[in-house]
Amino acid sequence: MKKVFILIIILINISIFSIEKAINPIFSKEAGFYSKPFSLKLFSNAKDARIYYTIDGSDPKPGKKNTYLYTKPIEIKDMTLKEGIEYIKTSPEWKVPRGNVFKGMIIKAKAIWNNIESEIVTKSYFIGKKYDILAISIVVSPEKLFDPNEGIYIPGVDYNKKSKFSSWTGNYYRRGKESEVEVHVEFFENGKLIYKDNLGMRISGNFSRMFPMKSLKFYARDKYGEKKIKIPIFPDLKNIIGEEIKKYDKFMIRNGGNEFGKIFFKDAFMQTVISNMGFETQAYRPAVHFINGVYWGLGNVRERYSKDYFKEHYFIDDISIIELTSEFKEHFVLNEGNEEALKDFKDLRNFILNNDMNKKDNYEYIKTKLDIQNYINFYISEMFFDNRDWPSNNMKFWRKNEKIYNIKGYDGKWRLAIYDMDNGMYTISSNMFKHTIDDHPEVEFHPNPIWSTIMFKKLLSNKNFKEKFINSYLDRLNTTFLYTNTSQIFLNMFNQYSPYLKEYLNRWNLMNYEKYMSMVEYNLSFLKKRPEVVKKQMKEYFNINIVKLELKRFSGKIKINTVEFTKGQKIEYAKEIPITLTAIGNFKYWIINGDKKFEKNITIYPKEGLEIKPVFEEEKNNFLIPLITLFLSFLGIYILLNSSK
Repeated sequence: MKKVFILIIILINISIFSIEKAINPIFSKEAGFYSKPFSLKLFSNAKDARIYYTIDGSDPKPGKKNTYLYTKPIEIKDMTLKEGIEYIKTSPEWKVPRGNVFKGMIIKAKAIWNNIESEIVTKSYFIGKKYDILAISIVVSPEKLFDPNEGIYIPGVDYNKKSKFSSWTGNYYRRGKESEVEVHVEFFENGKLIYKDNLGMRISGNFSRMFPMKSLKFYARDKYGEKKIKIPIFPDLKNIIGEEIKKYDKFMIRNGGNEFGKIFFKDAFMQTVISNMGFETQAYRPAVHFINGVYWGLGNVRERYSKDYFKEHYFIDDISIIELTSEFKEHFVLNEGNEEALKDFKDLRNFILNNDMNKKDNYEYIKTKLDIQNYINFYISEMFFDNRDWPSNNMKFWRKNEKIYNIKGYDGKWRLAIYDMDNGMYTISSNMFKHTIDDHPEVEFHPNPIWSTIMFKKLLSNKNFKEKFINSYLDRLNTTFLYTNTSQIFLNMFNQYSPYLKEYLNRWNLMNYEKYMSMVEYNLSFLKKRPEVVKKQMKEYFNINIVKLELKRFSGKIKINTVEFTKGQKIEYAKEIPITLTAIGNFKYWIINGDKKFEKNITIYPKEGLEIKPVFEEEKNNFLIPLITLFLSFLGIYILLNSSK
């Protein structure tokens, strides 16, 4: 009898839930950006249902202030001239906006029929303006963000003006699930709705939380809506087997961190430049966002490192993530995983510190625990871009806890994931060799106390590691960090934002446009001058001679050390350190200063003026080769996926 009663209750709940959905308000127009005002009609499939709605982001409730009974079409129009939440002080540094702030209209509606309440349906409408970048509308009950006691977006009751650490106080420093609020989120591309759902939202960042515009984290949870964000947020982002990632658990909108109001896309730019260097980087997408219909500002949508990130990218979930930080007495914090992994990382670090790295067995052991090339490339990136908020901060190591294959992600080796590079690209002449390698006993916490630099310094005592580091750095100075490459990426990003910069600067009463453009010019100057500065410092620090070589024009593909070349160019390497040349494809021979060498892989010492020319066979139209290659690729993927089940 008890089981029957429970079954009846379940069926009743299912029926009520079905009715709730069936009587949901229906809107005559989809959410979106429109060129002209229009009349919006609301109706329900339930005859005689009453529909209530709000326009301020709050949940509609009969009898509640700002809740209206729908009796006639709603006039959807531009709300720019109406003052709103843009005048709420979101920070002690908040300033009154310069001029009017663009606003749309938010309609949250609920139908009530026979005392059964429907779900709340939310739609955002914007009139007279459109953005070519992703537009995100965030709709939330205003008190969740702006109430002095409850609101997570303002200084509020937690702010202590009298404290000498006042900049670290405020409601926006609340963290964890307790600070999470439910929001409705809509994505628009070219004015058209492409995604909508209810998500959890928190404030993100450290010190940047106290800036007027915050970074925001979003979470898909079944208590709000779908368990996954079912949209390719970052078009063309691929997982380890080359499939586009179409589902996410979370994402964030970054305000630029310490670069808020300045080159706020700087971190995204640097990560884009180095995204081919073998360590984890966070995908990026330019965006504009709105809160309750009010234009809020420009930002960049980003991935977040978590267990879910590695599941989406590598199909693994038994991972550990360790963060290095100067904020706490314990500098190694376990973000994900188990204590055994944390112990393993500390043991590895202690082994490096307490053993002679010039002993072959010791170094070979390190190579079984740490991806050396990954580690080196990470350091090269931070050093080239002069990130001064590092190395005692902003470092994450990750690994799969159990080794199952000798391939990236599955071999149990520790690797690095890069993030928060906003403090980079400030000083062209900055000597990051001294910053990162030398002892700084005068620095207790940040940015480079001895505990944060000693592991890298100890590894450099190994000749092979040192030569690999120098060669790898020069590899990237010859390719990745060339001004022709970095400036193109920077300007492409800037051009995505440039049509909307004045609106952004006026919204938060930031610097004027002319001053902003001078910062853009400085960043381009950094990119242009930095490579030669680094080479000069490298020569002096390591006491080496860097010589110019010429890679002669060729047709094909080769690899020098760690990077590929497909055309001739001038290159530079250290005279004292051998470089490895590898031919890829239908190779015939090398011509090295007029001498032919027939081995595909050769090692040479660079000399000033040395000429290198690879010669390849002419390609034959053999249609079987690509078919065989494709078959072997799919076979490998099939074996990998089925072996991991």
